[in-house]
Amino acid sequence: MINLESGDLLEGDAAIASKIDYSITGYRYVSGGLVEYVATGQLAATKGTLVTVKAGERLRDIIIRLVNTDSTARTVNLYVKADGTNSYRLIPKDLSLGAGYAAILDSAGFHVYNTGGSVLTFGETGPAPAGKVFLSAAGATTRISNGCATAVLSETTTNKINYYTLDFDKTADEYAQWSFAMPSDWDGGTVTAVVYWTFATGSAAETVNFAIKGGSFGNDDAIDTALGTAQACADTAITAGDSHITAASAAITIANAAASEWVVIECMRDVSEDNLAGDAQLIGIMLTFTRS
Repeated sequence: MINLESGDLLEGDAAIASKIDYSITGYRYVSGGLVEYVATGQLAATKGTLVTVKAGERLRDIIIRLVNTDSTARTVNLYVKADGTNSYRLIPKDLSLGAGYAAILDSAGFHVYNTGGSVLTFGETGPAPAGKVFLSAAGATTRISNGCATAVLSETTTNKINYYTLDFDKTADEYAQWSFAMPSDWDGGTVTAVVYWTFATGSAAETVNFAIKGGSFGNDDAIDTALGTAQACADTAITAGDSHITAASAAITIANAAASEWVVIECMRDVSEDNLAGDAQLIGIMLTFTRS
């Protein structure tokens, strides 16, 4: 149960403005007695104040409802500021709310409902369970135009670990692509990417920058269609021959996304944004998506 005292604030934000409706209800205690309280609006793209408890008042039995009115999943955040300085989270960071889904925070806890009204269980990225797809270097196609080197099989000296890499040159932007069908339970929302890579030539503290984008193709869709906007996976070299794992990218919007369709993911090494003095050797890409 959420209760707020005089001067407390409720705050919130979403991945995109004006797509997440909110309603906040409860009871307002004032000197004259008890009255119902209602606040409504839409979350902004930056953290903003949803409720401010006026001096001398209190809010009790608060219920917060969020509804995603967009056609794709969006991340949301809710906070309480009880000391006038620090904001504390009420729900998981960047919680993914599917298209048409609703979330309710009340005395019974926090629950997310799909468009059929069923309560969802929690997965690793929020209330909608997360799925993962690993795209290995061995399964990639080097692009005909400005493609990176074809996948190379290597073996370590002592323990004979075999692995494939795609070697991206240091002097020009080069590309690789993966072609596959997304799982049928993908909700069509954004995905994130984590790149696994290594290097043989270069020095510690030099940087590498991979840019990932994708597109989805359904029946009778033109194949010659632009992919979505690329998002970066940047990293810093540690030791040659070591496994390197980037942080997750920002949310990647797959152009024309729909479950069970043919999807193309493209990776580019953006040499204008890095300085590794040798090939960046890509081992694979882990995509994380939200299930419907």
